Amino acid sequence: MGESVGAPVEAVSSGRPPANRTVRILGAAVAVLGVLIVVLLVLLLANRESPAAEPSASPTPTPSATPSTSPTPAPSPSPTPTVAAEAPTAPEEPPPPPPPPAPTGPVFTSFSAPSKAGCDGDSGSVEMTFTWSTSKAVKAWFGIATTNAKAAPYEDVSVQAGSYTAYYQCSEASQVYTVTIEDADGKLTHETRTISRN
Repeated sequence: MGESVGAPVEAVSSGRPPANRTVRILGAAVAVLGVLIVVLLVLLLANRESPAAEPSASPTPTPSATPSTSPTPAPSPSPTPTVAAEAPTAPEEPPPPPPPPAPTGPVFTSFSAPSKAGCDGDSGSVEMTFTWSTSKAVKAWFGIATTNAKAAPYEDVSVQAGSYTAYYQCSEASQVYTVTIEDADGKLTHETRTISRN
């Protein structure tokens, strides 16, 4: 009976690993993990406390002094051209009137008569001469106290002669004398003078 009981105990003990072995393995693993954790912590702390040495930078060359540039002179403002005040423009003069139309009737090209009779008193008479030249005239009249010698003629005169002698009555203070000429179409032209006694 004693042998039969001991055999199964050995079989049981030989088929399972002992508990101490498992504990040892777990302990070793925990120890390794602890070491790794400690190493990592040390590394982290070392990196924090002593920063990585910065690469020695070559001394920065001192920049050479920039050559002092003379200050650029501010451009002087160009003088504003003064605009001369425009003189008020004078109002434009109206254009000269057109020349009168060329006469279609007879024309006196010249006419001469005294302006004063030259009387010495208020009695008697003084001889006066009228002279003229004409163009296109075929008839002529001499009139006294009228502006139309044809309508109230004193005397018919010769167009070609171009002169007439009349007498001024010194009893009159002034008198009107007219020479009227007529062309072939019956158109009239008059030359009138008012002559005073003296």
